[in-house]
Amino acid sequence: MTDLIKDVQKQDPGSRLIVLFELELDTNISANSYAYFHAGLEGNLTPIEFRSSTADGKTGKYNAIEYKAIPIDATGFEVGTGPSARPTLSMANILTNFSDALEGLTNEDLLGKRVIRRKTLYKYCVGQSNDLGENSAPLEFSRDIYFID
Repeated sequence: MTDLIKDVQKQDPGSRLIVLFELELDTNISANSYAYFHAGLEGNLTPIEFRSSTADGKTGKYNAIEYKAIPIDATGFEVGTGPSARPTLSMANILTNFSDALEGLTNEDLLGKRVIRRKTLYKYCVGQSNDLGENSAPLEFSRDIYFID
């Protein structure tokens, strides 16, 4: 994490900040535990790979996770001295654009589910210049966890 902090304190950190989201799914309905997505990079809607935040219990490696790009507007994450942030995630036609990841879930199925917001620099993603590899934990800022209501 100290390399990440040093990078963002520079005038030019060497790559842009990216925000990744993990949406908890209902395992009674979906075969997957989470859907992984990001807002895209400068109009480029290609997937991004980033390492899992925990090591695989059997291999001890940090596996690569593919985050799909979907049009999303995420606001309200500001931190202050008042009440806790109540961010808003807006996705156009979520049940159409994101149906593969949601595997048939409805809006009501998402109530109470966890959304994890991860932030890092693009250069720390899988396949980029500063990727530490599968044997090291990913470099990222503290994760934010919210619940859908």
